[in-house]
Amino acid sequence: MINYSILNPSTGSAITVVTVFGTDANQIIAKLVPANTAILNPVENKNYLISISIDGEPLDEALVCFRDSKYFLYLHASQAILSKLVHFLIAEGAYEACNSDDSSQLRALRLARSRFACHLFAATNINQLKYVVENAIVSCDKKRLELLYQHSYYAVLAQQTHAVFLTGPTNAGKSTLFNILVDKQLALVSNVCYTTRDALSASVILNGIEIELYDTPGSGDFDNAMQDLQSYNHFETLLSEADVIVNFYPLDKALPIDFNPNDEVLNFYSKLDLANNDVLQMLPDDAIKFSSVTGDGLEQIKKSLLHRLYPYSLPKIGDTVCFSKKQYEIVKKLCKILEKDKINEAMELYKNNEKVFR
Repeated sequence: MINYSILNPSTGSAITVVTVFGTDANQIIAKLVPANTAILNPVENKNYLISISIDGEPLDEALVCFRDSKYFLYLHASQAILSKLVHFLIAEGAYEACNSDDSSQLRALRLARSRFACHLFAATNINQLKYVVENAIVSCDKKRLELLYQHSYYAVLAQQTHAVFLTGPTNAGKSTLFNILVDKQLALVSNVCYTTRDALSASVILNGIEIELYDTPGSGDFDNAMQDLQSYNHFETLLSEADVIVNFYPLDKALPIDFNPNDEVLNFYSKLDLANNDVLQMLPDDAIKFSSVTGDGLEQIKKSLLHRLYPYSLPKIGDTVCFSKKQYEIVKKLCKILEKDKINEAMELYKNNEKVFR
């Protein structure tokens, strides 16, 4: 396992600090600096000036210090180099790490992500963004503007926290999945109905997207789980602001006679290890089935959550994205205007907000 974190993402002169740590950190550093053997057996707190490369391609010089079982890479790097480095770390199975119990670290991570996520896939300068927007309007290139909107959606998404609620009948396995996703035993779990008496939340980071995950009390009426839950007055406001609502159907019970899952929510079918064939045959072909006991389907759970939040394919290095939420909102409006072939109206909107793209 390897983790990485980033402080002070660079847009010019600032120093960027990339911390690499975990059980496989030494192997990762070996791939980054194949020509330097000294760093593989580092002296604590000693600085090493090394050249880093990815797949034989030289990237940049970095000052590396090893302390507290972590490698600290200090780089004076461009956005393009940082993008390649982070993509390399992700490809090697790394993920951005943060102690969720430390609110100051969470704030630092959120700040880092809000600055860095936009630059991770972005053009090297904002002039390319202006060029793409202007040319898309003049040529009424709806497809190109829509692609810019989709790519920017991820950059904006990565700057926000998204509320995900686990809802459904009591004893459906909500609290168990909650603990698995947050990787901590925060929610009380038992076979007794109504063990969860109040909503519990914790921060989870999936693929760079910050999620505030809520475990909620189970509803007693299986047929009307969502309606029962919303009858709790103190949940109504929270639920109305939820980005994703997950409804549980435990497979160790018979499904309702009028079983018709609501597509507006994300439906999870829990306790797969206890399901019988009759119940399984009633499920849709694309049903998301999982077992917290065997671990089957847990990766699909994470992928489905991310897909519900971000339904588009991820942008690649060099793809142009918006650098701010304001730019994103304007591009979104431009897409709607160009759909009606109103080029003059689109250009007027862009000219009135041109300073946003500078």
